Amino acid sequence: MVEQMPQFPGGDAMMLKYLSGNIKFSLPVKPCFVSFVIRFIVEPNGSLSDIIVPRLHILFPDDYYEETENEIEQQLIRLIKEMPDWEPGLQDCKPCRVYYTLSSHFHVDCRE
Repeated sequence: MVEQMPQFPGGDAMMLKYLSGNIKFSLPVKPCFVSFVIRFIVEPNGSLSDIIVPRLHILFPDDYYEETENEIEQQLIRLIKEMPDWEPGLQDCKPCRVYYTLSSHFHVDCRE
């Protein structure tokens, strides 16, 4: 644990606004409910690296759509890669490398 955890510019509320305002699908996506966990490293300079999606759970109202799952996972990774630099974590008043876990959920509307 570090003395000060890294932070998205403007805090958690701004991060959620960024995520919801920037998700774009290149394929038609069936309506679904998505919950996810993304892990990444916030580097001492505030950049993000080693982005993985260890958990992605999608609830569809009907059949399972593998292409939708792949599209959503790729969009989540894209969103993290394109984030602005974070305020880095601090240990002994010095910027340090910190593993960060983000979990959230959202609803995808029908887009045919």
